[in-house]
This record gives sequence, structure tokens and C-alpha cells, in this order.
Amino acid sequence: MNWSDILKAKAKAVETKEYKIYEMFIKKILKDEGGAAAMKNFIESGNKLEGFNEKYLKYVIGDAIEHKDWLAQHEHGDYYLKE
Repeated sequence: MNWSDILKAKAKAVETKEYKIYEMFIKKILKDEGGAAAMKNFIESGNKLEGFNEKYLKYVIGDAIEHKDWLAQHEHGDYYLKE
């Protein structure tokens, strides 16, 4: 086992109000970008918002990929909607 295994979210996240906001943000960016976007798109858009937390965004994205059926990551790194 290495550090990346420990840091990666394995257990399903508790879906707090903040989690739901980030989930809506991710879906909005993906829809605005035509269904797929790179991490750069999320960060650039998020940095325009007060209180944006890049680390939490990455946590929600990781959780959604692991435990949800609406988000996936392409082999070249872009994230896309499976809906």
C-alpha cells in the first residue's frame, strides 16, 4: 500500500449540503463544456467563486467516479457525464 491508496476516497462520502453544491457545480461545468471537461476547466471556473475549495472539489470528483453512475474519467484525463 502507498500514500495515494490511503489518500484516495474508498468509503462513500457523506453527502452534506456542501457536497451537493459541488456535485451541481461539476454537472454544470460539464454541461457548459458539452459533456466533458478537464480539471483545468473546473478550477478556472471555481476560482471565480467565493469560498471555492479545490481539494474538496477533487474529493467530490473522486467520490463520484468511485460511487456514482453519472461521472467517469476518460483515459486521457477528461471527466465526462455518463447520464
